[in-house]
Amino acid sequence: MQNRAKSKAAEHFAKAKGDASAIGTNELKAEIEKRSVEHVFPFEVFHPSAKDFMTSQHKHLDIPRSFVGSCMLAAYSSSIGAAYVASSGTGTSPLSLWVCMTGMSSSGKTLALDQSFAPIQEIQNEFDREWENLHGQSSSDQTEDRMKTILFRDVVVATLARTVLPENPKGVTKMADEILEFINGLNQYSQKEGTDEQFWLSGWGGFPYSGIRSGRNKFSIPKVFANV
Repeated sequence: MQNRAKSKAAEHFAKAKGDASAIGTNELKAEIEKRSVEHVFPFEVFHPSAKDFMTSQHKHLDIPRSFVGSCMLAAYSSSIGAAYVASSGTGTSPLSLWVCMTGMSSSGKTLALDQSFAPIQEIQNEFDREWENLHGQSSSDQTEDRMKTILFRDVVVATLARTVLPENPKGVTKMADEILEFINGLNQYSQKEGTDEQFWLSGWGGFPYSGIRSGRNKFSIPKVFANV
């Protein structure tokens, strides 16, 4: 029994790798109390490099942990896209993620979003430059007409389903500065009710989506991956 207790103690202390050794006892106790009361976002579950980046945002820019953590999870999700799924005993699930941050003006929402998505935005900027250069040439010089897209802000669902997603099967992410921009943009070309909500729910669940239009124009997406 005593050996088992020693084994448990050794296992427990082995987890302390010295990262918090310079933190005062009172400060450490206060942090533990804060986590238990406020249910703060757990930076410690991220890769050390990401954790340091997130901690710096929270500490030096005074951005709430929830904003930093939510934006980082969204950036991870958008980077992975449809390349991987999570599996369990009941099946598989896509790693899609919709994020909406609420808070006072200038509380750090936009700053957290911009910093977390900066590497992805740079890739999209390069795609945009390639597209502009491609369409600035004569049609005979165009070797590829694929519209590479990771991030976008405004597109009607019909174009998204028929053009953007089939050319970007890994998935895309819609960026909206305000939640009403997303809501008010639904069914904008429908006189009454449309099916935009159903399309986005398919994107959330990673379900297939297909449609047939006039002129025998048919499109099919095996798995919709569309973050918001």
